[in-house]
Amino acid sequence: MRLMGFYIGGHDSNVSVSDDDGCVRYFKLERIVQSKHKKGDVRWVRDVCDAIDFRPEVVCFSDGNRNGLGTCRVGQLAKAVEPVSGLFDVPTFCIDHHYAHLLSVWPVLSVPEKDVGRGVCIDGRGDNQVKYSVIDSPFNLASARVVHCDTEACFCLLLNRIGRLMGLSGGELDFAGKIMGAAAYGRVDDEYGRTCLAYLKMNRLEEVLSVPFRGFAVERLCQNRDQDFFDWIASFHSMLLGLVSDIFARYAYGIRCTVYAGGFSQNTVCNELLRGRFDVTIPPHGYDGGLSLGCIEYVALLYGQRLTARGFPFLQEGGDVGYASTGSISQVCDCLRDGKIVGWCQGRAEVGPRALGHRSILMNPAMRDCRRILNERVKKREFWRPFAGSLLIGDGPSVMSAGHECPYMLHAVSVALQWRGRLPGIVHHDGTCRFQTVRRTPELETFCDLLERFKRQTGVPALLNTSYNLGGKPIANSKRDILDAFRGLDLDVLCVGDEILTKGRV
Repeated sequence: MRLMGFYIGGHDSNVSVSDDDGCVRYFKLERIVQSKHKKGDVRWVRDVCDAIDFRPEVVCFSDGNRNGLGTCRVGQLAKAVEPVSGLFDVPTFCIDHHYAHLLSVWPVLSVPEKDVGRGVCIDGRGDNQVKYSVIDSPFNLASARVVHCDTEACFCLLLNRIGRLMGLSGGELDFAGKIMGAAAYGRVDDEYGRTCLAYLKMNRLEEVLSVPFRGFAVERLCQNRDQDFFDWIASFHSMLLGLVSDIFARYAYGIRCTVYAGGFSQNTVCNELLRGRFDVTIPPHGYDGGLSLGCIEYVALLYGQRLTARGFPFLQEGGDVGYASTGSISQVCDCLRDGKIVGWCQGRAEVGPRALGHRSILMNPAMRDCRRILNERVKKREFWRPFAGSLLIGDGPSVMSAGHECPYMLHAVSVALQWRGRLPGIVHHDGTCRFQTVRRTPELETFCDLLERFKRQTGVPALLNTSYNLGGKPIANSKRDILDAFRGLDLDVLCVGDEILTKGRV
């Protein structure tokens, strides 16, 4: 049965389709047109289908009336609706925004869907102004129900306000990720956090950022960015983590497999805190860019279909660039050993905001000044923002204090003491790293070979890994996008598929 799910929303528009074999194809507009968080319309959805000669038999979308397509009422998870004008005259369903987030977790489930006990979605703004939802048995359509929804506690949006006060560049959708790393440079003031938390629990949101810290107004702290600022942001962030932890303690304690999605599920510090206390599964696409995967899952469940995400998380259509040969891997390894900054682009691009070995910029993390060099030449980021690291799954137990897998860079994991001084490029100020543990799969064969060769040559078990994109643009997708970005990036070498390029050869 041919199924389609789509989300055009207000940003990060995406479409997922599946043929009779259940294999899903995924299209995200920002990657195709290289415009960050790009919003599409119904015409774009139709164009995607026309381009691949696809005609769905069932359609599902989530809109929350952002584009006038309709919405579910509060507490309603899904409903049948009239076909969308301009699309296809087939059975059509509308599902709740938070429900779509939770259903999108299906590609990373390690248990049968029927065994998922609960879902928690914490987001900036869901449908009907709901800020977080708790849903029982989300994958069992007969018994799925809303346990709790909150329309007041929009603590996710507080980070956007902080970003504005700090005068951060770029769009507000990216502010939370830019701020998060600053907390590691401060000392937590628990009393201040309790005061803020009290206001939040009373839903007095406007007053939270009006609480002075050590006699200083928040606006002044954000402008000065001195040690008082870092202590304040550490205290504020700690308060948010406590709030999320309380939600999970109330609704997920003792539950077998809680799925977790929404914008706040990208907070890697919080994710690691939750992992130690709850049975929680988080997808790499927990933001709005994954909603079409949840929509298509709904109709798959409704019609008894089974979906497969072949090659996940490398699903983005329109940019398969092939893979490197042994000779190219050897050349790249030599460049990394010699301190070069290398673009590494393989196969299809990743879903989600993290580079996971297919659209990456790589560097030797053992170099003492590699973060400074990478920031000055390429990334131009605030000094407090850490870089992630990739290592083979077998090296995880010796390098990370926690021995669990982190395939999608979703956890800020404590680095083992013996490695903290040896990996300065990726160890954050608080001794953590947002690791990707790499398991050998057909899609990650070349990346595994590179990591193995680099470790043999240098004794270093990890590589610094950051996203391959020009500043202000999304991760590159097609080969043309990759080459265009290379012309604007101050990299030493690019390996795209099996081709090795330097600036003079583009």
